[in-house]
Formats: sequence, C-alpha cells, structure tokens
Amino acid sequence: MSKPFPDSFQGNAIPWLLEGDVNDLPVIGTLPPGLSGTFYRNGPNPQYPPRGHYANWYDGDGMVHAFHFGGDRVRYVNRWVRTERFEREREAGEALLGTLFAPQSVASTARDISRNAANATIVCHAGKVLATWETGLPHEIDPITLETRGLYNFGGAIPHDMMVHPKIDPATGDMHVFGRTTPHPEPGNMTYHVVDRTGVVTHTTEIAVPYDSMTHDMFMTENFVVLTVFPAVYDHARESAGGPYVAWEKERSSFLGALPKGGAGTEVVWIEFEGCWGSHTMNAYEQGGMLLCDVMRYPRAMLFPDPDGSWPTDLEFPALHRWTVDPAARTVAQRRFDDANGEMPVMDVRFRGRPYRHGYSAGWSGAVRGLDAIHHYDWDTGRRRSFVPGDGCLVQEPVFVPSAPDAAEGDGYLLALVYRGGENRSDLVVLDAQAIDQDPIATIKLPHRIVTGLHGAWRPA
Repeated sequence: MSKPFPDSFQGNAIPWLLEGDVNDLPVIGTLPPGLSGTFYRNGPNPQYPPRGHYANWYDGDGMVHAFHFGGDRVRYVNRWVRTERFEREREAGEALLGTLFAPQSVASTARDISRNAANATIVCHAGKVLATWETGLPHEIDPITLETRGLYNFGGAIPHDMMVHPKIDPATGDMHVFGRTTPHPEPGNMTYHVVDRTGVVTHTTEIAVPYDSMTHDMFMTENFVVLTVFPAVYDHARESAGGPYVAWEKERSSFLGALPKGGAGTEVVWIEFEGCWGSHTMNAYEQGGMLLCDVMRYPRAMLFPDPDGSWPTDLEFPALHRWTVDPAARTVAQRRFDDANGEMPVMDVRFRGRPYRHGYSAGWSGAVRGLDAIHHYDWDTGRRRSFVPGDGCLVQEPVFVPSAPDAAEGDGYLLALVYRGGENRSDLVVLDAQAIDQDPIATIKLPHRIVTGLHGAWRPA
C-alpha cells in the first residue's frame, strides 16, 4: 500500500501523480503564426515517497510534458519515462532505491536496479527524442505520445553514459557529447563522441581527466569542444562507507579541457583556475585566439554536501559570467554580466558556437523565494530586461523559438512555464523575445500544475 509523501514536499515540489492528454488547451491572446512544433519539459517527479533524504534534482522519476503546437491549437500530453527503476518500483508498489544522499536505504531486493531516472532534459537529434540522465544512457521516447521505447545506445557505439547537455553544431548537424569511459559508478576517464546528423557515431576518443567529477554541461565553439571539471566529486568508496557519493571538495581547482572538434584525447589542453561550479552553459565562441565562454557560475555548488555529509550555510546564488579563456597562456579571466541572479541559461541555438548577442535564463526578481523571473541579456548593450509574472508565481527554464527558420538572431519567442501559486496550477506563456518585459503574446492555460522541473527543448514540426 502506497504512503503519503512527507511534509518536506511543499508547494509545486509536491509530486503530480496523474498522466493524461488534453486535446485543446485554452489560449488567452493569439498564438504567433508559424509557431508549429513541440515544446518538451522534463524533470523529477517521484511516483512513490522516497527512502531517505530526497535530493529533488536527481532522485525523482522522470516525467516528460509535451505541448504540441499546430495552427491555433495546442495539445498537451504527459507521461512518466518507463525506466527499469520505474517499472520495478511500480510492480513493488513502493520506492526501492536509496536516494543520492541516503544510498544505504536501498531495499535488499533492489541492489541490481539501475538508478537511471531519465529526468534531466530532452535532446532532439537525428529524428530521436531522448530523455537524459546524469550518469547513464538516455531513454528514447515517442515524439508524439511520449511512450518509452527503451534505453538508447547509438547502436552500441556509446555503451555506458551520455552527459545531460550535449551540444549540436548548427552548421554541420553533428552532436558533440562527453560520457564516462567505464560504467557508472566506477571511476574513470571521459570519452568524447561525435554523432552525425543521421545518428551515426563517427568519432570516439578517451580523455584523461584531472579527477572524477560531475560533468553536467560543456561548451562548444566553431572549432573546439570544452570539457568542464568542477569540484563536485564522485567517490564510490566514500558512498560505500556511508558517505555522500557526490560531495563538494573545496580544496580542488576547476579545469576546462579545450579539444579540437574531432580531435584525439591526447590533444586536450587543460586550463586550471579557481574552484567554482559552472552549472549550465549559455554559449561559447572564438575571438582573437580566445574562447569566450558564458556560464551560470556559483562560488560553490548548492546541491551537494561536504565530504563529511554536512551542508553549508550562507550559500551564494548563481549569476551569468563570461569566462575569457586563453588556451595558449592557460588562463581564465572572469566577468559577471550584472547584479542579477539566474539559472537555466538558453539562447538561439541556430547560433550555437558562434558570436551572438542575445541570451535568456530563468532567475530571481530580487527576493530569494525561488525562480520567479525570466531574464533577457543583451551582450552588446549590457542591458537586461525581465519578465516577472507576479506574487506567488514561479517560472521554469525558457526555450527560444525563432519566428522563422531564417529570422535574425533573437527574432522570435520565449516559451516558459509559470506556476500560479494562488491558483495551484500552471500556464505556458509565449513572450516576445525582444520585449519580454511586456505582457505575454499568448497564455496557454493548464487545468493542473506542472511540478518544478529541470530542462526542455523545442522540436520544430
């Protein structure tokens, strides 16, 4: 018999336990002409109360939401990803695995179950729609129904692990991605893969890393990929002794590993700099021999304890920074964009790896009460505009959609979920990407709420 979720789940973090379809969502305003495709969202949404301390971002079962746009109509679907852990726990009627910070609470019958929750983001490439996870292979899902098709290993060419945030080159259609060389949770080096526009892995090489860290995101420029190594350190021996599997080891430096696209792992140039956490990257490009890398930077990762299991206090929130990387001198110069705090950065992916002007993120309007604003950053003017939906509202990561395939950079729309706390439900807003501080162009109203999640993607029709 299933039990209620504990009181530690509050507000929009309370799991949503229904799957369903809505053929026609009500729309306030007018949908832009030509807005045709699917907006996907993914995030943790546990089907059963957890065993032990719940680390929301990593432990919950992945639930994918899809908004299918066509003409003046929007259709909605949501489904859990049918991972091995989901199916085994559904059969048992309870959670079986321990959580990231209480792994010893795993049920004795579940030690062989993969932890893969497929709950991080959605990657659309080579006709596939993939739900990714932090240290494992993605799950393929049906683009329309969201039915789970199973683990996807690129024909066996990527056998163990694909990072959460690969980068797709808009010029070539190639997807560049890092993964662990050995199966999780064994420590080891990283492997770099190139997957062409048809889904074939055309290049693989191993890279010796300074230490075994959570490689959540990466940078890509026109000619380079950059592997990130921050002091959120994996330690299986520490976990086996009852400690945290991932912990913040503050004495360590950070590293950026610059590698020519398609190059051998031995060509990597490691640039060492102060220890920090670069959670998510916005974009990167080359200028005068430098790599300009834009990232949400924390002085210290917020979601991981110290090695002894203690949690720090007085943490600083992330903010958009530009790292000017000199591979020849092996230096990193850091500059903060402005005084705003933000997370989940995005941009017009048609300009990925090239010079660009416009970036966007979820963020804070001022008071620290959860992500409650959408920011637009203009790198040319240094100006920031913000959309703040109002008191009691929370936002999730936006996605940029161009107004036309050949539109100028930044000419388009932002799609973002807004949780209306006073009504305990969610809307999907469509904002003018050049005037996000104005009222939404359209508001798509949901009859329920969508649990605060992680990442998503836009897939054109």
